[in-house]
Amino acid sequence: MTVCPRCQQGEIKAMVLRKMKQPIWVCEECDAAWLSNEISFNSFEDYGIIMERMGLPPLWSELSEP
Repeated sequence: MTVCPRCQQGEIKAMVLRKMKQPIWVCEECDAAWLSNEISFNSFEDYGIIMERMGLPPLWSELSEP
């Protein structure tokens, strides 16, 4: 289990963006997200911002497990 470096509470989940087939790692607690498996406090982005940039709604239903 990888604990989120942003909130220190949530677990980082490896997921896939359904429509893009792109891997993404998301904190289930604070929605910090990474497009690389190099998880650090300095490299997170907000899940909603990533999704907006990709033209997708910021919903967990847009994700699937790998």
